[in-house]
Amino acid sequence: MDIPRLGAHRLIPSPGYPGVNPPNGASAMNQANFVKPQGAWAHGNLLIASRDAALPPYCVKCGRPADAKPLRRRFSWHPPWVYLFLLIALLVYAVLAAVLSKRTTLELPLCPVHFEKYKTLRILAAVLLLGSIPEMILAGAYLPETYMGWGIFAGALAFVAGLVCLVMFNGVLRIARIDEYYGYFSRASEGFLMRLPPPPAGMVLPS
Repeated sequence: MDIPRLGAHRLIPSPGYPGVNPPNGASAMNQANFVKPQGAWAHGNLLIASRDAALPPYCVKCGRPADAKPLRRRFSWHPPWVYLFLLIALLVYAVLAAVLSKRTTLELPLCPVHFEKYKTLRILAAVLLLGSIPEMILAGAYLPETYMGWGIFAGALAFVAGLVCLVMFNGVLRIARIDEYYGYFSRASEGFLMRLPPPPAGMVLPS
């Protein structure tokens, strides 16, 4: 049975060239009178999507029909070399990351099972991370000395568990790169990627 491929791209004439048809092939991507194609495509195990692209209504994690509310995710990416400054100066890293980061937002279609999974992970991450620090402060301030260490240890354990939940939540898709036009994501299921068309001719793809 043929699997329908959705999310076909389109080239949009700029206002300065009304009614002009784009040339065929790779040259279409380089013409000044056309913007970049908008949509979503599959390239190997990568999902390529323009900003705010509408993804087909199939779960990105298993390929089953997505009949739940999409999960809205904002992704951020900066060049990997910026991480070197974590070892040198945290403030410098924060400034570089803020200046060099590129961002994109997607509404990720999920089946009910995966939607509930990632919603639960997000809630757990927020509760554990936000609650662990006050718990450790209160344990140190009010618990008897005999139990103080155990109270602080429990808070630290909750903090680590919150980080684990946050990492798992962020793992719904892994961002490989974001440029001026597109985001490149891994960890989408094969069943989902099979429903997307290949990238249009002439699109510059990551090596």
